[in-house]
Amino acid sequence: MAYATLAQFRLHVGTRTSATNPGLYEQMTDRLSATTASDTLGQMLLDDAEAEVNGYLARRYAVPVEVSGDAVAAAYLKRCVVVIATWCGWRDHPKVSANRESSKSAYDAVIKELVAIANGSMELPASTTPAGTTTSSATGEAIGNTRVFTEDAMKGI
Repeated sequence: MAYATLAQFRLHVGTRTSATNPGLYEQMTDRLSATTASDTLGQMLLDDAEAEVNGYLARRYAVPVEVSGDAVAAAYLKRCVVVIATWCGWRDHPKVSANRESSKSAYDAVIKELVAIANGSMELPASTTPAGTTTSSATGEAIGNTRVFTEDAMKGI
């Protein structure tokens, strides 16, 4: 299940259907003339942003985090994904740079929160605790008798 839909992303960024007055979504996703929306590029930005969010969350939680029953976690992760997707859309645009600074500061704030969640200094905002990771951090240790055939015992043989 995706944390954010294309419709939510379009709503977050802002869209218009007029070719003479394109919205920010149209400007962001049209790499040639910045006037016609490309939902293919918009979905790619969302997918990449979700992968980035999951990369941080995977250190502590099983990903993707199940948010269907938790409105708090769903809203938080949706915000993270659309902010990251917005920043990446402006950052990678060859022609439009007007919205980069405000998007960059929002992106930096989200990444700071995700790093804190990954490190354990912040909890994922949720009304219930999400499932933990399935990986274990156990280390192996060899046990048994003392080695007989050591280099010293073999005297260089």
